[in-house]
Amino acid sequence: MKIASVESIQLRIPLAGESRLEIGSWGGKGLPTVDSLIVKVVTDTGLVGWGGTFGFAGIPAARAAIDSILAPALVGRDAALLEKLTLDLQKQFHIFGRSGAVIFGLSAIDIALCRGSAAAKCAATEAIVPCLACSRFPDRTTDERISMGCTPRTASP
Repeated sequence: MKIASVESIQLRIPLAGESRLEIGSWGGKGLPTVDSLIVKVVTDTGLVGWGGTFGFAGIPAARAAIDSILAPALVGRDAALLEKLTLDLQKQFHIFGRSGAVIFGLSAIDIALCRGSAAAKCAATEAIVPCLACSRFPDRTTDERISMGCTPRTASP
């Protein structure tokens, strides 16, 4: 299951009514919107995973990091080897530090890969085992796990 494409999508979400953000880290005071960045990872088998990152005023930088640095390093890699792929990317891009645009991008991609992998694992097995989303996020509710692509299963005695 090879990664076929990675797409970053910037969202601008309007605040309700006359609300304004007074927090400068969002990009300025008095903003009527909140920007967010989502990432869509698609495999050659058609599996889609979605991830997201906040980034505040750094969203354009995170998007540039994803589009120009991270996506080219991902296309063609095996999405089924999630833990290896994640570790390889962290090692490859460690020089950029543990915060900022690259790590925001890596986080969004990791979420997308995890969600896509969880959906594939849940759909591919009838065994009564927790899927990747359940094991990686044990504190999530059943509804949250379902939204992440997990098929809830009950343990047998």
